[in-house]
Amino acid sequence: GQSRVEMYVQSAGDAIPPEVADQIFEPFFTTKIAGTGLGLAIARNVAVAHGGTLELSDNRNGHVRFTMTIPIQPESIIAAEKSSKLSSRLPGSDPAAKGLLVSLENN
Repeated sequence: GQSRVEMYVQSAGDAIPPEVADQIFEPFFTTKIAGTGLGLAIARNVAVAHGGTLELSDNRNGHVRFTMTIPIQPESIIAAEKSSKLSSRLPGSDPAAKGLLVSLENN
């Protein structure tokens, strides 16, 4: 299979009700008073534009997770590993956290 990067955002909040979950990726749909309803729609469009996906991958009370998956080429990984722009974790994050932040830029 093709290599990919998987990123997720997770919340310990309440589950998203099914009638809301069915609409959350629709532009301008929001349940927030000051919301625009564009955040998830834009994020999904970015993922799709890069051949990936964005989905509500877990939706339980205390465990709500959105997962974005983007395909990558193996040569991009090699270039990132050789770059000084590679960081094993975000500054200020938990040192025990596992993950990889890769910044790929055209020079």
